Amino acid sequence: MTTRCEVRVLGQIAVTFADGREPVMKFRTQKAALLLTYLALHAGKAHAREFLIELLWPEVDTAVGRNNLSTTLSILRRQLEPGGGKDLFIANHTTVQLSAEGVGVDARRFEVLVKRGLHTRLASAERQEALQEALALWAPPLAGIYDDWALDEQARLEALADQAREASESLPELAVTETVTTTPAAADPLPVAFSRFLGREKERDAIGELLQTTRLITLLGPGGVAKTRLALEVARASYDAFARTVFASLAELPLPSLIVPTLRRALTDAPPPPTRWRSSWRRST
Repeated sequence: MTTRCEVRVLGQIAVTFADGREPVMKFRTQKAALLLTYLALHAGKAHAREFLIELLWPEVDTAVGRNNLSTTLSILRRQLEPGGGKDLFIANHTTVQLSAEGVGVDARRFEVLVKRGLHTRLASAERQEALQEALALWAPPLAGIYDDWALDEQARLEALADQAREASESLPELAVTETVTTTPAAADPLPVAFSRFLGREKERDAIGELLQTTRLITLLGPGGVAKTRLALEVARASYDAFARTVFASLAELPLPSLIVPTLRRALTDAPPPPTRWRSSWRRST
């Protein structure tokens, strides 16, 4: 069956289309990106609406959650199914799913290739070819998503990637017929933003100015006012001002005593900021 589109969850969340349309790499809301990601990881499986509501909006009552889910699904359909088509998402009053027909998912392709490469009854060259193709697809999965279900999926896929690397190293190398030298693209060290940053440029610029003279800045405010997003935009806008930029998620830490070791590890392990992501600080006008 011809693949009409592919949902990419290895690295930055994106959707590419076989008909030549521009890839979708920014989603209108973060919840739209999260819903698409979860459905893509389980393409072809129907999920109860109540389950998806609890997964994405655990703090709201059922009526509000149903409205949120319907609105988010409509957002995805408008963005991914132009012309009013309704063939990517299959939904009724009780369930929602992403169609498995003609929809590719890079993580599923990665898994198939790894399993083929680990199949000991196949010839070494065939196994190595599958493993190399799988590792060529690999990028840290579900970039910028820190929900519990996403962290579990990240760990599972990373374990598969480790198996693929170990198996590939133990097998004879493939015969090389042509050598191509490439430089891997540097990844953005900060979580991916799923939507545009609008309306808070003055706050971003003011914090950026403070960073020139202040070593520690704390953003305070009630939950849900996008403090993290504002901090990330400040970091993106001021790459050139610092030797390196890192992101350390502290929300999931069970003990306060783990904060300092987590920050130390993030600062120790982080590579220098990639040149292609650097941008000079400019105030909004």
